Amino acid sequence: AYHLLENNSDKKLNWNFLSKYGSNINLLENNQDKINRVELSQNPNAIHFLEANQDKINWIWLSSNPKAIHLLEANLDKLTNWNLISENENAIDILNNNLNNVNINYLIYNRNVLSVILRWDYDAIKAHFYNTYGKELIEWIYHPKNNEKWGKQTWDIDDINIKK
Repeated sequence: AYHLLENNSDKKLNWNFLSKYGSNINLLENNQDKINRVELSQNPNAIHFLEANQDKINWIWLSSNPKAIHLLEANLDKLTNWNLISENENAIDILNNNLNNVNINYLIYNRNVLSVILRWDYDAIKAHFYNTYGKELIEWIYHPKNNEKWGKQTWDIDDINIKK
């Protein structure tokens, strides 16, 4: 099939599809002006081509490529969007080393999500919550104006009236 494509590369081929799913990278190498960078960056078969032509990489979409982990690790400074890498099941070490960048909304689609979650430092998370919200919340609850509410067995949402 490659010979058919190569002999007809001047015809109307779907270069977006070939860039993303093409397994014969020689065809793409010989027609670089027709490559779709976004689609090529997602193509696991194109890793060697991308290594040699990093100017053709779309780093956001490369982060979804399961075979591009070594390129991503070497170029973390080029990752400006952590959504797709949060989904990448092979990026667990990158995610664990950059927990502050992980997008939880995308991480839930990662088959290896437990490898990330189980490594979280829950003490650090609790400390962050306390330092950010907890101290203020505790001060509000234990404020003398709220002492009468402690006598109740239950709390209603109307009991919590925070106004500043």
